[in-house]
Amino acid sequence: MVAQINPSAGRTLVTFLILGPPLGGLTLMAIYFASAEAAGNPPVDWRGIAIVLTGSYLVGGLAALATGLLATALRRRLAASLTYIAVATIIGGCLSAMTMFVLSLLIPEPSAWTGTAQVAAAGALAALVCAMLTRSRSGLAPA
Repeated sequence: MVAQINPSAGRTLVTFLILGPPLGGLTLMAIYFASAEAAGNPPVDWRGIAIVLTGSYLVGGLAALATGLLATALRRRLAASLTYIAVATIIGGCLSAMTMFVLSLLIPEPSAWTGTAQVAAAGALAALVCAMLTRSRSGLAPA
């Protein structure tokens, strides 16, 4: 007999809301450091990590909440665990890219769109990790 271990809807939402923004912020920070190193700029120091983690909730909190709500609804409808993970990852990337769109409306400069691909990648990676943590797992039930 195979038992299904399904995380609750609340746990799924909380996982996306608490872990999503800092994961995305750290990913963006790593992308920035890698591009600064490739350009030959002096190494950037990691003391700004507290600011990035705090700011990530301000910038990515709404996208993480929306991704978590959609993932909660999807988790019940998608039987295959890999399908759930893939769809949640795509949603996270798209909603994170939409954050850049909203910011570009608030900050009317052409440079507001420059980091859209990086933000989408960071949101997709954060959603991937959160979806993997909240997917349904099958295990052997005790006899």
